[in-house]
Amino acid sequence: MMTAYFVTPVELFTAARKKSFSIYSENSRLFILNSKGNQRPLRQTELEEFHNLFKKTGGIMPITYRDVTFNSSYILAAIEHINFKEAIHAK
Repeated sequence: MMTAYFVTPVELFTAARKKSFSIYSENSRLFILNSKGNQRPLRQTELEEFHNLFKKTGGIMPITYRDVTFNSSYILAAIEHINFKEAIHAK
């Protein structure tokens, strides 16, 4: 589950616009703190729908997920962060 990777807040950047944001987990839920200081909770159903579509398409463009979530830029950056951490630990 993604929450395990973000127990401590992590600052990331969206791919297209290079906007900084923080992602963190609290009480087994993920939250985004965007560059304007607005907090956005990520619903479990939103993450599951994103994951299902990601498995099906492998899409790396936020527009692929526009019918599932408005937070795809943040989720894609989080996935990239997780993949990077996994690659480092695999060596």
